[in-house]
Amino acid sequence: ISDGETMGTRGMRYSLVSRDLIADCIETMHEGYLADGMITMGGCDKSVPGALMPILRNDSIGVMLYGGSILPGRLDGNDLTVISSFEAIGARGANKIDDEQLAKVERNSCPGAGACGGMFTANTMSSIIEALGMSVPYSAAHTAVTSDNAVSAYKMEDCKKSVEALFTCMKQGITARQICTRKAFENAITIMMALGGSTNGVLHLLALAHEAEVDLELE
Repeated sequence: ISDGETMGTRGMRYSLVSRDLIADCIETMHEGYLADGMITMGGCDKSVPGALMPILRNDSIGVMLYGGSILPGRLDGNDLTVISSFEAIGARGANKIDDEQLAKVERNSCPGAGACGGMFTANTMSSIIEALGMSVPYSAAHTAVTSDNAVSAYKMEDCKKSVEALFTCMKQGITARQICTRKAFENAITIMMALGGSTNGVLHLLALAHEAEVDLELE
């Protein structure tokens, strides 16, 4: 459940809960079918930490693949993001723009597939997970699609490298908790702070550390 789409409604009550539901569903499938390893995929908001939690929970062999960020929208020579739509709604409420301009912004803010273009939850958590060592290098920075809305070459390469990483871990018996040590979490926190990531990262880092049985507290 995306914060962005449920903001200001009772749907927000389901947002954080959905992270744990995602994790439980992935764990159920993996454990139920006695799989040797897994590649999980997250793309928006709670699905990103939710895709890593079950790997850590059972100290499984796995790799997390990030779907990628969206390209910027364009209008009148300016870049737009999902935030542009929020700001335009506010501007319309203040009678600073008319309905036609609001509609233009809404139609052009999100031009294709991908997570919200900014250091919000998805891009923050994908950076954190890459720093933890649970996704392949540079995958957090690659966009999901091209301007034609086709899967980007970089993201296709991320898919291939994720498979290679998974088989390397399977052959060498490298499990998630061997990678996600206390030092790895400290590295991830450093990255989050350096990039000015979402404060939601605090919630999810604590949850990930709990699953990995790493001693990590707010203070």
